[in-house]
Amino acid sequence: MKLSRDHADRESVRAAATTTELPDLPHDWPEHVKAAVLHATGLAPAALARARGWCADSPIARVRLAARVDQLESEVAMLREELRIKDARMAALPPERRPHYPPAERLAVLALRAARCWTAAETARRFLVTAATIASWTKRLDEQGPDALVRVPVVVATGLFRKEPTAAEICAVLDRAVAKAEHAPKHTVTDRGAQIQGECGDWCARHGVKPRFGAISKHGSIAVIERFMRTLKDEGLRRIAVPLRRADMAVEVGHFARWYNEHRPHETLRGATPAEVRDAVRPAKDALRLQTRPGVPLPRGRPPRDGPRRARCGALVAVVERLEGRRHLPIVSLRRAA
Repeated sequence: MKLSRDHADRESVRAAATTTELPDLPHDWPEHVKAAVLHATGLAPAALARARGWCADSPIARVRLAARVDQLESEVAMLREELRIKDARMAALPPERRPHYPPAERLAVLALRAARCWTAAETARRFLVTAATIASWTKRLDEQGPDALVRVPVVVATGLFRKEPTAAEICAVLDRAVAKAEHAPKHTVTDRGAQIQGECGDWCARHGVKPRFGAISKHGSIAVIERFMRTLKDEGLRRIAVPLRRADMAVEVGHFARWYNEHRPHETLRGATPAEVRDAVRPAKDALRLQTRPGVPLPRGRPPRDGPRRARCGALVAVVERLEGRRHLPIVSLRRAA
């Protein structure tokens, strides 16, 4: 009689576990029928807890083990359903708008792939990326080790010279940038200046960097560098009284580089900042936006010359601050209205 009761209780645990899985309800069912099904399903956890409570305290080890197994199977089923819901929501986003995996998580993905013996295609399907992305992570891991996936690179590094720099001075700037980033770049993109050809070429060979040179007298051959220099001049140096002292000039260029990295959105990055792309975080431009409510117009009049400028937008306030007090380096953020 005791064994048959234990058997019946184990069966009740399994029955209660299966009732926790809610099937899709037909759309043509009356609302009161759907409500009754939901209420009945809501009672299943109580019945399951009662049955498991008895089994967990049973003097029979096999019954206690069966209760533990049923509990873990139920947990696994609920976790799978949770992951399915999250994956369905993520898959609905266009690939370019999905959040990037941070470097540490990329390494965790590859470790899980190795433990589960997944192919690159299977790993890509499970984590909603492309097989080419998984192959790229694996190649970097094989060639450069785990540090290649978890290090944080410098976005923009700067150097300041009184006159045209020598090869040794350029190499010194590159050494400082590599030391700060703990990682050498894949390429250098420069013109064909004389100081680039000799010692700088040896530096690239020592660090495994591939030098790339622009075409002579051809506009746009080093467009990325030319565009940055134009931004530095138009949005930085031409908006201030450029200091003559070298140390003061270096401070201003450093402030601009920080603003350029962390706060200035870039059209080529779809409105994100270089730091957001580097750190694989959600760009501020993709945050929830609220339109101005009727009856709460934007404030009129000239904004104050000093201090943050505020513009009310519903329950939020747009705050415009300045990096290190520089008026030409604005930082725009949204905060809750007081």
